[in-house]
Amino acid sequence: MKGDFTRFTFQPQKHYSSVLMQQGRLQLDADWNEQMSILNYLNQVQARDMIGAAAGTSQTQGGYQILPAIVGESIAVESTQSCFDLLITEGRFYIDGMLCELNRGTAVPVEWRSPTQVQIPAARLDGQLLATGQWVEVEVPQGTVTSIKLNRIAAVNPTDFTLDLEDAIAEPPAGQSIKLRRLTTYTTQANYRHRPSLSPDAIYLVYLDVWQRHVTALDDRDLQEVALNGLDTTTRLQTIAQVKLLDLTQTLNQPSEQTHSPANRPSNGIDFDSEKQLFRKKPALSALETLSPWQTLSRRSVSMTASSAIDPTSAIDRAGTYQGGDNRLYRVEIHQGGAIDQATFKWSRDNGSIVSAIAKIEGDVVYLKGSIQDEYKLFGQSSSQSNGTRSQQNPWVEIISEAQELDNQPGILVQIRDVKPPNLLLLDPSQIQGTALPKITQLSAEQEKFKVRRWEGQQGTNFNWQLLERGIQIQFGADSGVPFQTGDYWLISARADQPIAWARDLPQGKQLLGKPIAQPPLGIQHRYGILAVVKTHAPANGDSTITFSSAIENDDRNWTQSDLRTKFLPLIDRGNASGIGTQPEARLHVRGDEPQSATGKIKLIGDNPQRLEITETDAQIFKGYTLSIAGKTSFVSDASRAGVLRVTLSSPLDTLPPEDQVATFQYQQPTIRFETNTATVPQFFLNAAGNIGVNTFDPVAKFEIRALVAEPSIALLQIKDAIGASLLKVQPDGNVGIGIDSPQAALDIKNSMRVTTSGSPTFVQLQPQPGKPVLVVSNPDNPGYSFDQAIAIQKGGITVQNNGGASISGLVTAQTGVVVEAGGLSVKGTTTIAGDLTLKTANTDRISVRSTGTTINGNVTLATGNLSIPNGTVTIGDFTLDDSGLQVDRPTRFNTITVRQAITLGNDNFKISGTAPHFNQAVTFAQAVTMQGALAINLSGQEKITLTHPANPVVIDLPRQALSLQSGTKPLVSLTPFNPPIIPS
Repeated sequence: MKGDFTRFTFQPQKHYSSVLMQQGRLQLDADWNEQMSILNYLNQVQARDMIGAAAGTSQTQGGYQILPAIVGESIAVESTQSCFDLLITEGRFYIDGMLCELNRGTAVPVEWRSPTQVQIPAARLDGQLLATGQWVEVEVPQGTVTSIKLNRIAAVNPTDFTLDLEDAIAEPPAGQSIKLRRLTTYTTQANYRHRPSLSPDAIYLVYLDVWQRHVTALDDRDLQEVALNGLDTTTRLQTIAQVKLLDLTQTLNQPSEQTHSPANRPSNGIDFDSEKQLFRKKPALSALETLSPWQTLSRRSVSMTASSAIDPTSAIDRAGTYQGGDNRLYRVEIHQGGAIDQATFKWSRDNGSIVSAIAKIEGDVVYLKGSIQDEYKLFGQSSSQSNGTRSQQNPWVEIISEAQELDNQPGILVQIRDVKPPNLLLLDPSQIQGTALPKITQLSAEQEKFKVRRWEGQQGTNFNWQLLERGIQIQFGADSGVPFQTGDYWLISARADQPIAWARDLPQGKQLLGKPIAQPPLGIQHRYGILAVVKTHAPANGDSTITFSSAIENDDRNWTQSDLRTKFLPLIDRGNASGIGTQPEARLHVRGDEPQSATGKIKLIGDNPQRLEITETDAQIFKGYTLSIAGKTSFVSDASRAGVLRVTLSSPLDTLPPEDQVATFQYQQPTIRFETNTATVPQFFLNAAGNIGVNTFDPVAKFEIRALVAEPSIALLQIKDAIGASLLKVQPDGNVGIGIDSPQAALDIKNSMRVTTSGSPTFVQLQPQPGKPVLVVSNPDNPGYSFDQAIAIQKGGITVQNNGGASISGLVTAQTGVVVEAGGLSVKGTTTIAGDLTLKTANTDRISVRSTGTTINGNVTLATGNLSIPNGTVTIGDFTLDDSGLQVDRPTRFNTITVRQAITLGNDNFKISGTAPHFNQAVTFAQAVTMQGALAINLSGQEKITLTHPANPVVIDLPRQALSLQSGTKPLVSLTPFNPPIIPS
């Protein structure tokens, strides 16, 4: 905090809770500031104790989630393609108790001009100018729904307040307006402009850098009361949260960090595929925090020591006082970061509080904005005293912009040559640290908020004592390879003729001063929190923009696996949440322990490959533990330790180390274990592999239930509905009931059973029917049923309904009969039907017998269709054809034939016996026909031809049709219908 302060007195170890004012006393800024520091400290400690010291966010109001930003997509991204930017969601985030908040942008109505242009009400939105490349969310009403898509500003036209957008948007309906709000992405963060360049094909850790910035009226004009005519009053502390990227590529690909195979996989929580350059699964936060880049970033160890003694290494120097005659607050600040032999520092006797806004810079002349009269005089020469000698020296100034301050970048240090009215600083270009002096116009000075700050001097850091002035000496310290960062600072409170205020060791004996103690920087205190991991890709198609994708294999479209934020429930939602081994994300959140390594001699017990004895070991292994030896893992189903550790494994291990050699092995305790109060019966068990066991300590399946011999009547598994009816029950005897409370078979199902195929509507369903046969139903597209073996039906028959048919390729015996209500019956083997065979309806279907023969003892009825018997023998008691014809090509015998349409018999061995045949239509016999017994021909007046037998008459009914009997081509009998004469009227 580079302000005009006397000193900073807050020390948390003193446990002060309040600053109390006394009447009639002087008021100091230090007391006010200490009171605010106390409150700030108490708030952060309370938040840290309630939330946790680790970085995290609320599950309900959480923010800073990293998502792919894709033009034309919604925030809930529907695409898996790589993105050109990283979207940062709004919300809150806590790091070490400090609140970081990214506010949601204000949605303002805009006017649609064209598919890619809208008119805005103002060029500044949420206090920030709209600019090319910024991301916005556009809400376009479309009838009853609203389209919400991401877009990016292609151009800003300040003359007519219009924005050109990269993606076209639809015109809203009449009377409805488009709404637009600003989004925050990695490349458009308002307080992080000068981002370092990224490498392609690299793995980056996305993290949040949080720190506090000192803000004055030069940075925020609203702090200044205009009624005071430019007088300065108070300043502010502002929390800055910046999303940054940390390159992990080289570290992850080092052999010590790399994962090669499951057998050699380190238990560090990082599973990285060096070939694909992807994490195989979400890495553990604790593992990422152990990587060297993160350690270097978050656990720096730099220090500075200050002393006003002539010999700062001595604790008995009586002349250890500040040699100045005034009171000062010295500030020593790192200018250019780096190792101790590379970094530089600057110092000020006024805490760097002499600062002014820049109006413009032309050549080597700085024009101050001049908020107060003759402000340039503050930058003039000052006297310095060293070892009793006074000298005049020109101060140094730092020219810096707001963006450089926000990005922790140093400004340009240059020495002043002279100061002149009105508010001019003349610089010495030969004394410059950094790049050349910039040319700053009035517009750029206003927009970039350039300022000039006075420093008394600048030097390089080293391990030696260095003199500042007036007896004050400093010495830097740092661990090997640990860098200083730009902005690291220390404060030295100096009072006239007093030792400087610096921490010292306790004095001994008559010593007046203790030895000075090295102190870490007072600031800038950076806090870091891990957000996500991403992967970069080289530009394609000539584009210069690096793209991002998820760094975790098989991550979903919303980068859920890449999201590494720790989330917590608010206390009102959490109830009594407990976390075991992790920050709780549920009422009970348990994380399993890491595998432990141990050593010992391992040998088999007898010849049993599942019984091991381990000696010379301190390992404590019990039932349910996992044991890994030589890269193979098994579960411990039993263990005992009576001087020697003996274990029984659920499965044998392939190889064991030599018995006489001490070997390294790993074991891991289970996550959850419940048991009876006698500790003999396991009730519930969850091992390290994620297997759940009920009544077992060594489940080898994801869910394993074992029956208890002592309680054979208790079901292994039972699921009931809301009223208590059984839906599923598994009994200890192995019977399974679906909808049955007491299953009497291996599978006992209530109501119907349906079997279907995966990804296809084809199914077969068995449906019991009270008092009726079991109904077999299949998909209408199913061509029928196929049996590859013989079918024996002891009782009842076969009934085929609907539009299907019956296909029988083996031996079928039906004691009662076969009924085909629709469709055909195809028989390819020997078939015996004791009952009737009935086909009630069939369009062009038929009964087809193609093999050795078919015996039907009952009646055969064809409502419609043809009967075809190409070969074999068919014996039928009664046969009735109601509509269609009959065709027989092999020897056939019928007792009774009734034909209502045509019949053709082409065989030479056709016999009709028993009941006399009756023909209502024309009949043609192509071969010899034998009708047993004498036949009589009788022409009746009804125009029928009747062949009669003494006992069994044969009637041929041919109304108005001819009858022809012949042997080959020789006609034997030819009868024509009687035509009565026509009698004229």
